[in-house]
Amino acid sequence: MSAACGGPAGDGSGGVAQAQGKASPSGSPKPSSAGKVVAAYLSVHEALAADNQAAARTAFVQVKDGLSAQLISNATVLARATKAAAAGAAAKDLDAARKAFGELSAAFVDWLKAQPSPATEALQLANCPMAFGTGAKWFQRGDKIHNPYYGSEMPSCGTIDAQLKPGDKLK
Repeated sequence: MSAACGGPAGDGSGGVAQAQGKASPSGSPKPSSAGKVVAAYLSVHEALAADNQAAARTAFVQVKDGLSAQLISNATVLARATKAAAAGAAAKDLDAARKAFGELSAAFVDWLKAQPSPATEALQLANCPMAFGTGAKWFQRGDKIHNPYYGSEMPSCGTIDAQLKPGDKLK
């Protein structure tokens, strides 16, 4: 572990959470299509943080299948997200899946800067300064870091940079 992400290695509890069917902000019993895509994205994060490539692959497929122009109006961001989700679904190992997740996360950051968050819960925007040699961001549930880029190797590497509440745009 390097000094950039020193500190405790975490408790290893970065288990994979299931996408939940919580009520959407409108009060309907199911999340919107966009909310389901965000839930699948969060499942990718949690799977990679737990070093679970099979679960990550399944969640990448859910993200890819759920993306559409109705969700992401910017064609460039939609194309980036779709390409990254497809790459993650086809990844042969955790390193390739993590690279695809980095690209997907960058597209999601751009998406949620332009459009209000469809998530049914607050999201934390986290950052690992060591990922890929230049740093990388991701969205996660909760304030405790669960690093998807290093998994069990450095589970607590990173910082929370911002909180995104349902219906808000990322600043």
